[in-house]
Amino acid sequence: MEQDEERKKALKRKRAESVNRGRAIDIEKDKMRAEDLQEMMIEALYAARGVASDAARMVAGKDWQNLRRYHGLWLANNPEYAERVKEVKESVIDIVENKMFQLINGVSVEGKDGEIYGKEPNGGMIQFYLRNKARNRGYIEKTESEQTVKSEVTVQIGGE
Repeated sequence: MEQDEERKKALKRKRAESVNRGRAIDIEKDKMRAEDLQEMMIEALYAARGVASDAARMVAGKDWQNLRRYHGLWLANNPEYAERVKEVKESVIDIVENKMFQLINGVSVEGKDGEIYGKEPNGGMIQFYLRNKARNRGYIEKTESEQTVKSEVTVQIGGE
């Protein structure tokens, strides 16, 4: 979590520098090196939990659609960049898995009044986990279906 906050602060500083020049980063006018833009985009992806459009908005402001398009091109043509984006996505999955296990285990929450309240384990999340991770132990959702077929047969004998 601290890393996320540090990344957000660094991104805000970079963005503030460009805003102090009178505008957000303009990709075409600034002619920034692709490596610099890619680095800024990776940092923004961490802050935006992997959502490319949000990350592009953080970096490029109104020019976000161009950066979003470049992001797609870099993913397709730059294996190193694609690997770094994959690392961002894995990081987000780790965060979500952590939250999932908090729900499975039940958590203690401090209320506004300072009291500590315990939350019961979330049964739906337990079922979700077992259906997806414990199939080999029989936790499979089975769907049964019944079909009724109606057919009519007309037989004509003797050409009448």
